[in-house]
Amino acid sequence: MKTDFFKKPIAWIIIVLIAVISGYYAYNNFDKANPLVGLDIKMNRDAALEKACSLAGEQNLGPRDYRTAVVFTNDDTFQNYVELEAGGLEEFKNILA
Repeated sequence: MKTDFFKKPIAWIIIVLIAVISGYYAYNNFDKANPLVGLDIKMNRDAALEKACSLAGEQNLGPRDYRTAVVFTNDDTFQNYVELEAGGLEEFKNILA
């Protein structure tokens, strides 16, 4: 005789209980699994272009007849390395500060 597991009320009670516990755990530990870095960016586009031009001139980077673009991104590989191998989120924040 074949029984259907999902027709029994105890199965649904267990499933709902697991879902509630999982949701509670995810809510309380989200910041540990997905740390967010709050940075106050104080550089606008013009300042970024000026700083980039200055650094390129000092270090002889790129062609002389360059065009400009500004992109603010996150180096995920570096962030993962620092957070996992070199001191954690606090060290990453210190590096960026």
